[in-house]
Amino acid sequence: MYKVLKVSRSGYYYWCKGLIFNREKENNKLSPKVLTINNQSNGTYDSPRIQEELCYRGYKVSRLKVTRILRNNNIQSKIRKNR
Repeated sequence: MYKVLKVSRSGYYYWCKGLIFNREKENNKLSPKVLTINNQSNGTYDSPRIQEELCYRGYKVSRLKVTRILRNNNIQSKIRKNR
């Protein structure tokens, strides 16, 4: 079955057992914090500023991980127009 799905054998059996990957656990842990920071900024913060805020709060996280979390939750920052 793993060949049909084109995934690794170990990943397939890990999924069959219903286990959650470490990356998914970490994303589930960080998602509420990222969403809270986004809401507090009225949606104006993008991934670099959210990552900086998370580092300030003591979480070591990369900008790409924050970008992935935002993308998975269909969130984009608001862009202000210069006048």
